[in-house]
Order: sequence, then structure tokens, then C-alpha cells
Amino acid sequence: MIREALANVVRHSHADRAQVFLLARPGDAVEVRVEDDGIGLPEELPEDGHFGLRIMRERAGAIGARLRIDRREPCGTCVTLLWRHS
Repeated sequence: MIREALANVVRHSHADRAQVFLLARPGDAVEVRVEDDGIGLPEELPEDGHFGLRIMRERAGAIGARLRIDRREPCGTCVTLLWRHS
């Protein structure tokens, strides 16, 4: 999922910079966040296409993780994966 998020930065964002954060969270959780300063996502994504985003969501669900994909202000995208391991 992290690789796909970074590939999306390269392919689509026109970003000058991307950062990856790995954070320990309470309750044996791990948060991985990929942020970029690119053009961001459109306000509404069309239903067609966007297979990379769909695959990332499916993979997160398969391991019991939560995936958020947000627009950043004033520009860019933030992909956050929160996984609680047992």
C-alpha cells in the first residue's frame, strides 16, 4: 500500500516533495502516512478507474487496517494507514 501511494505521487501528483511517516500509536497500533505537496485529488472521484486507490482499500481491509485518503490544504494528498496488530 505504501509503494502504491508513492507510485501515485510519482504518476499523478506533480509534487515537489513527498514524506513518509511511521508512527507507533496506543493499543499496539501503527500508523503509516504518505503526504505530498502536489495537485491533490479532485473534489469528487469518478466511479470509473482509480484502480490503484481501490486496490489499496482492498488490501487494507484484508489485513484489518483502516485507510484514509484526504486532500491537504492548500495542496496535496495524505494517505493514512492505521493498523492495529494483535
